[in-house]
Amino acid sequence: MMTWDWQEITALSIVGCAFSYVAYLVYQRLRRRASGACGGGCFGCQQAEPDSPRLVLIGTSGRVQSNPNKPR
Repeated sequence: MMTWDWQEITALSIVGCAFSYVAYLVYQRLRRRASGACGGGCFGCQQAEPDSPRLVLIGTSGRVQSNPNKPR
């Protein structure tokens, strides 16, 4: 019979926790997909308001001149 050292027990515990975490993530993803609930962040639901802006431009208003020293 094999004796278990503290390093082996620690390593197996870490691997077990990692496996449990991945299994939990898969379960959550499958449950979300089956229920149709929006998990957020994917923009696949089309639940946004139709007149809400998706792109916001930040900068100067009006015409932008490429060469400020060149006369118009």
